[in-house]
Amino acid sequence: MYVDVVIIETIVKTLPTTHSSYQPEQGKREPTDNTLTGYQTPVLRMAPDVLTKRNELNSNEQSDSNKPELPAHIEALIEQQKKIKEQIKEQKRHLEQLKARNDLDEESKATLVKQQGDTLTQLQLQLVAITQSLQDALKKAGIGDLGLLANVLV
Repeated sequence: MYVDVVIIETIVKTLPTTHSSYQPEQGKREPTDNTLTGYQTPVLRMAPDVLTKRNELNSNEQSDSNKPELPAHIEALIEQQKKIKEQIKEQKRHLEQLKARNDLDEESKATLVKQQGDTLTQLQLQLVAITQSLQDALKKAGIGDLGLLANVLV
């Protein structure tokens, strides 16, 4: 049995293992040209929806670069106005989905529709207040460019 272990140890020592790294001879190496021949670069294509979104972002960047700098408080009001407009769109969508549901009894559905409608009304009132505040801020800042006012207030 001891002889078998010695033979196995001798064999293992002489065989290269996956753990040992291969070291090529340094002196005999010839310089090679690392360029690939016969290789074609693959054509990459964007999905249509991604391409559309990218084009929209580029057009928004171009339109943003054309408008003049506004004071920070006016920019903040514009951002609030945009957020409220998005919330109104979302609320209208929820309200339409709720009206289309047939799995609720009439009383529950009416209550939910009223709640969603009240929320929508509150958002619309907030939008009116923000728009009025924005108009006042533009007046106080002395901004009278009609093109800029149309972009901001629409």
